[in-house]
Amino acid sequence: TRHQLSAIFNSWQDEDWKRLALESLPDRACVKRDEPFLKNLRHLSEVILAPKSSAHAQLSVQHFVGGLFQRQGSSNLCGVCAVNNAIGETKISASEMDSIADSLWLDGLKHTGSFSTPIDGTRYRDGMYSIEVLEKAAESVGWTMARLDSRNISEQIVHLFELTQSAILICTGSHYYTIKSWKTGVAVLDSLQEHPRFLFTSADIFTELAGKDALYFLQQPIQKQDSKSTDESAAVHWPNPKSHDNTFLQLPPTLEKKVVELMSTGGGTTFPGGVTITALKTLAQGEWLNSSVIEAFLRKATHSVNREKNAPFYTLAMDPDFIRMKGGNMALMASAYQKRVSPLLFDIVLWPILISRSHWALVVVKPKLKQVLHFDSLGGSAMPPEVQKIRTFLAALNEEASHYAVVNVAARSVSCFTAGQ
Repeated sequence: TRHQLSAIFNSWQDEDWKRLALESLPDRACVKRDEPFLKNLRHLSEVILAPKSSAHAQLSVQHFVGGLFQRQGSSNLCGVCAVNNAIGETKISASEMDSIADSLWLDGLKHTGSFSTPIDGTRYRDGMYSIEVLEKAAESVGWTMARLDSRNISEQIVHLFELTQSAILICTGSHYYTIKSWKTGVAVLDSLQEHPRFLFTSADIFTELAGKDALYFLQQPIQKQDSKSTDESAAVHWPNPKSHDNTFLQLPPTLEKKVVELMSTGGGTTFPGGVTITALKTLAQGEWLNSSVIEAFLRKATHSVNREKNAPFYTLAMDPDFIRMKGGNMALMASAYQKRVSPLLFDIVLWPILISRSHWALVVVKPKLKQVLHFDSLGGSAMPPEVQKIRTFLAALNEEASHYAVVNVAARSVSCFTAGQ
């Protein structure tokens, strides 16, 4: 009854909440159970003010080759597990997730200024959090979370493979779980299961994502370098492709001196990216450039582009030695490649080729435009056999690629051709 509710509210210690509740009381003597007023009051008393659930004790953690895997046991804390599995650390506890959920609900109540306005619940007593709660939780530890268009997954899935520290959170109505990628694979981290489940082909991934209620992309933003950092290797400057700065690479003086000293010694030491000192020496004037140097540069460049916010296209750099593997048998290479991410999922594929073991050229594959472009700084109209091998490989992955147009881009027209076109 109205009298009973009034007595309860007057016993509250917080004057602001007491006033809000009393002002929201209906004028009638009795309040129906299904009215927003009582629904909001029940959520406040049975969820927010109720004793803490012991469900968090059900959570357990194990580690696998790709990182951390948190399981929910018999609890309803799949949201906690999904976020932690995406991040790769147990940064969010059940108590912290409860606090985030309750803050969102109370903020909504304060915003309406009345208990009589329906407020959507952000959780149950033992979990079952709303997606807004998961988004706030990810944001609290420095991650962003954005909804994906589940109708057009192929346009966005490359994020999962090229961007480090990223994952896809899947919502199936009453359950959340995560797909996480790392350097050598992709795994389904479902907190209801005993172990991670691995995905080996792009078809497996698309099948996993198809038909789900909602998909969310989680990513850790690129951390800005501290200007006072003493790590000089982090101060390497990569040029902005949209500027007119033609600088290839600038090293701090002390780091440049270190590289020069290493290049004057033996060739056994390996730099990040698998580049040896012997390979670095091929950068000297008059030397034949080593394939590992080319690959390291292209991987660094494409990785930087793909990590840009709102990147207009997603790029893959292929190994320059690829077409010589397995004796140059592209059918065998395609068969071995089935468990990896198909190059045809990317907007642009950069593929350096060594012609007659004496001249470097570049093949650019554009799957969306169904084009294979050959850039040769020497010009000429002849199409080298290496280009045909690439076409054979792509066609073995997808028969449609056998119909891609092959264009020989003459040296004189390279200056007016941009990646955006």
